[in-house]
Amino acid sequence: MYLILASQFESFIRTPLTIMLTLALGLVGAFTGCSSRSAPWRWGDDRHHPAHGLVTKNAILLLDRAACVCVSTATRRLEAILAAGPRSASGPSS
Repeated sequence: MYLILASQFESFIRTPLTIMLTLALGLVGAFTGCSSRSAPWRWGDDRHHPAHGLVTKNAILLLDRAACVCVSTATRRLEAILAAGPRSASGPSS
């Protein structure tokens, strides 16, 4: 998976590692969620696989949008990440 991400984003360090880190943080969140409601964690449970897919997709979309914002507006990295983040439910801001 790392090599696919590295070839897709043409970067061997920053972007693929960030995406892989979000998967690890998503797993920590899943453990925390299960333990907070006293639900057993089952490794073979198929309900966790779609959640990993959503976490990965979200990370890829946020990083891609932040990169586009950085290039198009020549802003700093932190400002681009904040601009790429969640928007209001009423739609895109103008």
